Amino acid sequence: MDPVHIRHENESRPKQDLHRATCSNLRPILDPPLSEYHFGNISRLAIAMPSVGVDGGSELLQKVREAISVGNV
Repeated sequence: MDPVHIRHENESRPKQDLHRATCSNLRPILDPPLSEYHFGNISRLAIAMPSVGVDGGSELLQKVREAISVGNV
């Protein structure tokens, strides 16, 4: 994945869209749990696309946490 570059609003460069995607392993939290004989992985993709201001990127971290929590991971 490409690195995320954070810029402040007062910079003259064009605005970049930021995003962060991460996968969450859902196997351990399935109810009822999978049998030990099942093969494969179960995952959910979480995507966060915050706006960037003068907070230095803390909103990005907050949005990633929120996106993951939607999957109840």
